[in-house]
Amino acid sequence: MTVLRIDKIRFSMIMKRQIEEFKKYDVLALQISEDELKKFIRQDKVFQKIYEYFLVEGKQIILVPIKEKTKEKALHLTEKIIRRFFQLDPKTENVNILLIYDFPNE
Repeated sequence: MTVLRIDKIRFSMIMKRQIEEFKKYDVLALQISEDELKKFIRQDKVFQKIYEYFLVEGKQIILVPIKEKTKEKALHLTEKIIRRFFQLDPKTENVNILLIYDFPNE
């Protein structure tokens, strides 16, 4: 049985964390579309370093784009999608997931 631990953090709060704090996670889940991701990687240096760490270490990165009309329930829906995703692979046992959400619109 897969045990998932999902730690949620707002995008605005990642600036207050050290990069070393993110090293305990196996998966980076982002509540963002691919186009928005490209924009934030270019604009935000801290986010860029976090994303780069997960890429270089070969850790899994999951993008969960949410439609504008479902923003109120977005966090709950995102967690649900992530849990379903990992339930499909019975080989995974303990997974620590960092979910970054609430990216700014501009």
